[in-house]
Amino acid sequence: MTKQESNTIKGVAILLMIFLHLFMSEDVGKYCQPLFFIGDKPIVYYLSRGCRPVDFFLILSGYGLSYTYKYKTLNFKGQMNRLAKLYIHYWLILLIFVGIGCFVRPEKYPGTLEEAVLNIISWKSSYNSETWFLLPYALLALSAKYIFKVVDKLGNIISFVFFLFLNLAGGYIISRYVATHIITSSLFSMIIVYIELAFPFVLGNLLFRLSEAGKLRCKTFDKYPVLAFFLLLTVFTFKCFFGSQAFEAIYALVFIYLFIHIPLNLWIEKVLMKLGDHSMVMWMTHSFFCYHLFKAEVYSLRYPILIFIGLTVISYLVSIPIMYVARQIIGKMLPESGGNRAYT
Repeated sequence: MTKQESNTIKGVAILLMIFLHLFMSEDVGKYCQPLFFIGDKPIVYYLSRGCRPVDFFLILSGYGLSYTYKYKTLNFKGQMNRLAKLYIHYWLILLIFVGIGCFVRPEKYPGTLEEAVLNIISWKSSYNSETWFLLPYALLALSAKYIFKVVDKLGNIISFVFFLFLNLAGGYIISRYVATHIITSSLFSMIIVYIELAFPFVLGNLLFRLSEAGKLRCKTFDKYPVLAFFLLLTVFTFKCFFGSQAFEAIYALVFIYLFIHIPLNLWIEKVLMKLGDHSMVMWMTHSFFCYHLFKAEVYSLRYPILIFIGLTVISYLVSIPIMYVARQIIGKMLPESGGNRAYT
């Protein structure tokens, strides 16, 4: 998988994330005016069930870090630099949006000193619930070298089975005990989430190994890309109406594998790559608009397609100055790191 393909998939993933967070509620019809329904539920609700993007980002991250691991450049210092860039963006976003929140929603922001500190270190995500993923990702990135060593030792097939088992076990514990507040320890929850998310991270590593072995491309799909397209459409449709959350990572892997075999229109590819470049900041800002600060304004566009386009555009436009300012800060604080690449 090329860097261009990876960036394009990040663009797809951020679109999936925005769509999910806009329309995943069964009561979405109360906030907007859907035009198409299946039974008494809007079709956008069903479509959102195929749009869970976290595993996409983890697979791509696992894939990218596997490259640095193979060439002996995956080390603690390098990972700390990557994470420092990520957190500089995160802190800048908190500064901007929590500052706005102090005026727009003073009953929620900034909260207590303890709440502020826990959000700053990303132990809590009460300021923006969609950044729950930040700390588990940081822990996975820091331990990537050791995870990949386990895969080296176990081999591809046993690693797949082993980490799949951990993923399913972690998901079961979260759904039965953590999500229902039977177990409320944040440390315990963080450990379980880390264990669950290790599987898609490892899938990225396994995908890289296939690529290095020259087995990533399917000659049939390269010759008949329309077949890959229809299979992708079938998998997506099945996920929307019948798929279980238990196998989200495998769904994401199949989606990515089929997607890279589909040739894209030049303009579509350029748009997706631009979105991919800005996906990390868009991920950490879009929910401030649709959930926390300006929900009424976002849904005032009424129709799902206009709401989706509107939130995508505003999230992209907001990301431009944020990334510019972050780049200046990174250049002064981490001059040796180079560039503005916040995560792999």
